[in-house]
Amino acid sequence: MMQANNENPENNTNSKVTVTKDIQERLWLDSNLTKFDDVLRENYDKSIEDFSEAIIGYLCTLTEAMRGAFFVRNTKKNCLEFRGGYACTEKSMGKASFDIGESVVGQVAKSHRSSFLKDIPLQNVYLNSSAGQLSARSMAVIPLIFNEDVYGVLEFVYLHNLDEKYLDLLNRLGRSAAAMLQSIQNNIKTKKLLHESLLQAERLRAAEEEMRQNNEELVATQEEMQRKSKELEYLLQESKAKGKEMHEVKEKLEKEQENFNRMTSAVPGMIFQYKVFPDGTHQLPYTSSGIADIFGASLHDFEDIEVFKSLIHPDNLLSFEESIAEAVETFSLWQWEGRVNLQNGGVKWVAGSARPEALDDKSVLFSGIFTDITTMKEKEAFIQTINERFELINKGSAQGIWDMDIPENETLNQETPVWWSGQCSTLLGYQESTLAERLGSLYDRVHPTSRGLFFEHFHHHLRKYKSVKPFEKAFRFRTNNNRYRWFLLRGTIQRSPTGKPLRMAGALVDITRYKTLEKKLDKYKLREQKMLTKIGEQEKRNNTVKTLETVNAELVGHSGKK
Repeated sequence: MMQANNENPENNTNSKVTVTKDIQERLWLDSNLTKFDDVLRENYDKSIEDFSEAIIGYLCTLTEAMRGAFFVRNTKKNCLEFRGGYACTEKSMGKASFDIGESVVGQVAKSHRSSFLKDIPLQNVYLNSSAGQLSARSMAVIPLIFNEDVYGVLEFVYLHNLDEKYLDLLNRLGRSAAAMLQSIQNNIKTKKLLHESLLQAERLRAAEEEMRQNNEELVATQEEMQRKSKELEYLLQESKAKGKEMHEVKEKLEKEQENFNRMTSAVPGMIFQYKVFPDGTHQLPYTSSGIADIFGASLHDFEDIEVFKSLIHPDNLLSFEESIAEAVETFSLWQWEGRVNLQNGGVKWVAGSARPEALDDKSVLFSGIFTDITTMKEKEAFIQTINERFELINKGSAQGIWDMDIPENETLNQETPVWWSGQCSTLLGYQESTLAERLGSLYDRVHPTSRGLFFEHFHHHLRKYKSVKPFEKAFRFRTNNNRYRWFLLRGTIQRSPTGKPLRMAGALVDITRYKTLEKKLDKYKLREQKMLTKIGEQEKRNNTVKTLETVNAELVGHSGKK
């Protein structure tokens, strides 16, 4: 048992480097996703051309691309059209429009899959510069997909082979850009429909005013009815014609209003208009049918703005009013998150966003959207609870916890990333989080007599593809006071369906006390064995003496008889 434990010391150093690298890449990815969200929000209210220029410029700078092109899908023509470029213009492009399925750009849109060309032979794809022509090394073409629909394609050209992590980042950023592009296109359509609806309403009001004037003229000419009967008949006929025209206009306006309502009802959430008058009073002049999904009420219920405010949770009402006041003062985009009280007694999280517009009467009209974010908030709370539980378990445990991703080649070394809990450092006599996140942090502290087999024990266990037994090896590690203590490294391996090791996590347990007791027990057993041996020898001597005494007695007795 002692020999088996001495053969187990070389397996715990290389897991830390992989975890460190993995965490850094995750942090890098999360950071870039967050920065890109800020870029999207900054360009939300711009035209598609300005949006395309801003996005392609940012992504080319981020990935060090020498040229980039932003293609937007034209659904009417079913093609992809150039809308923005980096280090290129529509005139300098070889081709500025592609049918779906045409060339790499069209095929990416058709297949919904990214395309990455690397190690492009020299002098096949050129980039022009003031110094001459440069030969491209790789090319990435990314589809902009949202809700399984392609809204555009991004094309990047590089002088070097693009790192894999940038491909994953571009695909993720592409989905975010697609969602924002779809939102911008919908906003453009909505504004256009709203503008046309307002124009139709204005025409209707003008027609009504004209009818009113005609009726006044008709009343004024009633005294001359007999004398101007023919003229009156003509006016009546003209009035009927205008009435028919007006009826047709009204029907058309109602139909367009119905189409507009149908489109707004299809938009997730509630489209609304919120008006702030110069005297400080507020009004909610318009909401889409989505108001029932968000607030469980209708626009009629909100004719008194205080009724609307009464639904906002008391803890969030002040932030709502302050955000509206700030947006009116600074004339900036209004954004707000808060809770609303439902009629059934429940609570719902909503997010509002609206763009202010100054009207002729000096009032400010906000046009925007409310969306239900309850599910997102519940997930955030759940994740926070899980993290807090893990931290409590980690801090309350007497054992150190560690975790590492197994490299693709299944070979561990001192640089393999490993995540160590703070208790691991504490067990070794250091402050929390002292251990560097690499397997070498533990390997460097292995007793010299066991260091040669440290990694061999790990590799032997990893490559038993059909084994389900946990990894358990005892090692002596050097602590902060330069003394060695016995620790048990215990770990469980997560494997693929084929048995390939993917991840390993476990605990670091101080077993010095048990090893000390084990040594004492071995000493007691050895002492007991020696004592039993001596007792056996003494019994043999006693038996021999008794036998000699018996023989002597018999000899003496025999001699007396003679």
